[in-house]
Amino acid sequence: MGDVGQSGPENFVTKLPTPLRFPLSWYSGILGGTGMTAYFGVQDIARPKPGEIAVVSAAAGAVGIVAGQLLKAAGAHVIGPSGSTEKCERLVSDFGLDAVINYREENLHESFQRLGPHGMDIFFDNVGGETLNIAMKHLKEQARVVLCGAVSTHEAEGGVASQPGPDNLFEMVTRRALLKGFMYTDEMARYPEATAALEAGLANGTLRNAEYILHGIDAAPQAFCDMLAGRNVGKTLCELD
Repeated sequence: MGDVGQSGPENFVTKLPTPLRFPLSWYSGILGGTGMTAYFGVQDIARPKPGEIAVVSAAAGAVGIVAGQLLKAAGAHVIGPSGSTEKCERLVSDFGLDAVINYREENLHESFQRLGPHGMDIFFDNVGGETLNIAMKHLKEQARVVLCGAVSTHEAEGGVASQPGPDNLFEMVTRRALLKGFMYTDEMARYPEATAALEAGLANGTLRNAEYILHGIDAAPQAFCDMLAGRNVGKTLCELD
């Protein structure tokens, strides 16, 4: 159930706090590897400043929904592309994002131009492919691009999207931008730091948990398919009865 409370970098055995401060399932999501991925991506690469424009792709996904809230808590103006009207509405009403884009109904390039006419300071990318390609055309100088995931390749033949992207890397040169990938497991020594920050956010209300839970082992295939199809908001879990 997540990676909270590890005794050291030499093992991956989870040690949960006793007593639990939050529901058990949260330690597989926002207080586990999911939340830590968002935390380290925001803290170490995005480095948000108040008033900056931040875009989080797959904003209603497990990592995206935490990253968006962390960026917002740091004072950024957060824009979240997502794949349905319901998700977009929840991102604003429940999770405090400033603006959303339904990428299935709206042109992503035009939406970026409309919502951030002067460009974006931060792009936290969970999608890759054409989404990353388009976003790189809207970066400000000194922008930071956090390479976190590549949802666009999940159902692609051979794991390669039809538009792998980016095909415009020189944008990074002319805009003096940073593009960096990372793995949260590289920062095991800092897990207590991340856990404390995430728990504090949940306690003071700047963070809200989001879960999509199906029940029973027989529901596991459906849960996995729903996640790949984007039917979830937040962390997808299968709870054993």
